[in-house]
Amino acid sequence: MILTYREAGQQEISAAGLNEALLAVRSELGRVYQPYAGALEAQHRPVVDWFSYELVPVLVLLPNDGGRDARMLAVAMELCCLGGLVHDKGGGTAHMPGRSVLTGDYLYALGALRLAAAGYDDWLGSVGRVLCRRSEARLVRLDWVGRSFVPESEKIANLHKENAEAMSLAAQMAVERLDWPEVHKRAYAEFGFYLGILQGIVQNGYDVRGYEYTEALELCRSALAVRPELAAAAETFILERFERYGETRYDKKYHDEKGAAQEMA
Repeated sequence: MILTYREAGQQEISAAGLNEALLAVRSELGRVYQPYAGALEAQHRPVVDWFSYELVPVLVLLPNDGGRDARMLAVAMELCCLGGLVHDKGGGTAHMPGRSVLTGDYLYALGALRLAAAGYDDWLGSVGRVLCRRSEARLVRLDWVGRSFVPESEKIANLHKENAEAMSLAAQMAVERLDWPEVHKRAYAEFGFYLGILQGIVQNGYDVRGYEYTEALELCRSALAVRPELAAAAETFILERFERYGETRYDKKYHDEKGAAQEMA
């Protein structure tokens, strides 16, 4: 069965079309990244899963129903983000492995070239800035290593630079060429921002039963209230995954930490 989401007078969003587009994007990303990933030491490879490897493409494809231009943008943006992750993974150590840093730089450069080829030259500065701010946020993590305790509220406050700004920019770029009212475009960028907060909470195993997670989830939903057809599709393709897998990750982290504490005792 093919699911569709449609509101009177608004674009139809086809689940089949989105899945086909995501498969094409994932295939291209794998073709470009995997040969280099295999050459990196395991500790210098970022975790690649749905939350880090497919979330940006889904965010870009969603309002465009998987069109060709959207696929090009989705690949380019994820290459930029993935390049930053690889670079920071290697650069955030006392010994900076040249292969990891150079691979990250290469992926980012390739993503930037693809953005330019797709006609997004004017956005390269914005992309570079959000990736720099993400690197700054990752440097903050190095400070936490030497501290006996870091409250989770402080960690979550760091997510606006580490996750949310890049996601918001990707959302803004995804709808920039659409014939939408400006208020709807801003709403989608807002959705991307709070989606980035959710991404960081889930990726890091923070408390998904806490206020910050619940608030970000509610703000994601309220941001898309102006476009009901998009809200329905986002619920199926994005938010349900957070609700399904978020608690599993939190529980795993909690049990791992509890087990480590018991072993030390």
